[in-house]
Amino acid sequence: MKEFSNKTCFKLIIGGLSFNTLYWLGANLLHKCTGKMLTLQDYPFDHWMISEMAIGFGIFLLFSRKQFYSKTINILAGSAFGVYLIHTYPNMGDLFTSFAPTAKVYSNPWAIVIAFLYILTLFAFCLILDLLCQGLFAITVNRQRGRGFEKFYTFIKHAIRSKYNDAN
Repeated sequence: MKEFSNKTCFKLIIGGLSFNTLYWLGANLLHKCTGKMLTLQDYPFDHWMISEMAIGFGIFLLFSRKQFYSKTINILAGSAFGVYLIHTYPNMGDLFTSFAPTAKVYSNPWAIVIAFLYILTLFAFCLILDLLCQGLFAITVNRQRGRGFEKFYTFIKHAIRSKYNDAN
């Protein structure tokens, strides 16, 4: 497979953003005119995700070609999956919505700013939890890397040898 050019990556990103924008505007207009099909507005974003994948793939390919090093970004990138797992856990969603009642935000004139602050706060909270988890593992499980496996392997090896020797 030939490598994607930067032009193709930008086409993926712009195409995905254009589809999302046009679909969302069209679905909102349809709902506003008819008063029906409210769930149609989020259908591709909840079920297809093709446009989001195109955007993400294009961005990933563009950034994978750049040589860049930052300790801060590496820490954030290393914790991104942990943040995702924490905030998608159903009980955590209930916890977050109890502290940040989103229903009150919709009627506020500063809804976008408040929502952005909620997102940053949620990310920071999940990041701190993940970093605490990484620190705990660093001082416990990962303290002597490979030692737990070596002990388990030695135990299994001796158990097999003793069974083999008992059988003979």
